[in-house]
Amino acid sequence: MPDLDRKLADERARFLDGIDQPPFEPIARRAGTLRRRRVLTQVGAVAAALAVIGAVGVSALDRHRLPAPPPAATPDPTEPAAVYSAAGITINGLPDLPADLPGDIVDVEYVDAERGYLLTARCTDALCAMYVATTLDGGRTWSAKPAPDQLAHMEPAAQPQLILLGELVTLTGSDIRYVSDDGAQTWKLERLKPGSPTVLPGTARLQAPPAGGCTDQVEAWVPVGGRVPLVKQPDLSVCWTSPVRAGDGSWWVGGIKDGLAAVAVTRDGGQSWTTTRFTEQGSLRARVATLGTHVYVAVLGPNDTLLAVHSSDDGGRSFTRHPRGGGKALSIAGDLVPLLDGRLLLVDRDGGWYVTADQGVTWVNAVGLHQTARLARTAAGYVAYNMTKIYTAFSVDGSTWRKINAR
Repeated sequence: MPDLDRKLADERARFLDGIDQPPFEPIARRAGTLRRRRVLTQVGAVAAALAVIGAVGVSALDRHRLPAPPPAATPDPTEPAAVYSAAGITINGLPDLPADLPGDIVDVEYVDAERGYLLTARCTDALCAMYVATTLDGGRTWSAKPAPDQLAHMEPAAQPQLILLGELVTLTGSDIRYVSDDGAQTWKLERLKPGSPTVLPGTARLQAPPAGGCTDQVEAWVPVGGRVPLVKQPDLSVCWTSPVRAGDGSWWVGGIKDGLAAVAVTRDGGQSWTTTRFTEQGSLRARVATLGTHVYVAVLGPNDTLLAVHSSDDGGRSFTRHPRGGGKALSIAGDLVPLLDGRLLLVDRDGGWYVTADQGVTWVNAVGLHQTARLARTAAGYVAYNMTKIYTAFSVDGSTWRKINAR
């Protein structure tokens, strides 16, 4: 009987060897395709239809080979968020399209890396409905509420400003402002009245000039008193004001003086100013970026074309000039960003990201990063607006960015 058992075993092995095995590799590829198509159904009906057609086709092809898989206990997991990196800059994406908050994002302000606020507007030709959204987890989730009372509906040209003064959240109109000391949960109405010249407290915010314009009268927002004039005005036409103090507590403004770009700094809360003019012919304005005691001045020409960068490592008391060394003309969109590794970052008006390792002489295009409208400095870091027209991102240091879950 052992010979018979051995003979039967050999015949069984030859029989199994003759059976074609299922094509596992193509099936795995098809399964991956189906998972990706299911994710794409969130984008639109066309993608949904394609996913269904693909699923039916694959099922028909494989029905004679393998039994149908058992139902999944849970839905397929969302694909991981994409990460985009170039030239030492990283943008961490979202696993899905951003949450659709009411209206379009007007302004983003962060208190720290986790706590932030959005001002959004849902507009018609005649009126905008305004909303304030808050996050406590760095922008992963948001809670939106209508703006308070008299600022809930505004004309498109008269939208309120979202301004943080330390921990105080304010929404300002032309003659009123609402103030919240509990994270935009409740608001107190204040009537704005002409204020007396005030030495700037650390939590002040300089009022920005009109978009695309300049002013000879700079004012500041303060926690108590609303909008107040400075004790002394800087002696230049101011076209830009810093939204935050520098590391040494100074305040910077930029603009033009006697036909040349200039900046001014106050180290005593606005009681006195020191002005520096730059020699680039054709310059129309200047803006400043700071990191610790390092100060960088972007000297700009027509259409905000970058003409040169002037750098200082002593808080702006002396500067070294770094003229552009040729290459593509760059028109800076928003703020210049100093990085911790000594480089500088900007977004050009064509939406591209550029970095320089030689203080602005030569610039490298960080190819592969999202086209972006502008970069803006906030109290806790930087905001990138209108990435590929639907995304907004926040960064503490300018090098590592995280898309926020809002559009």
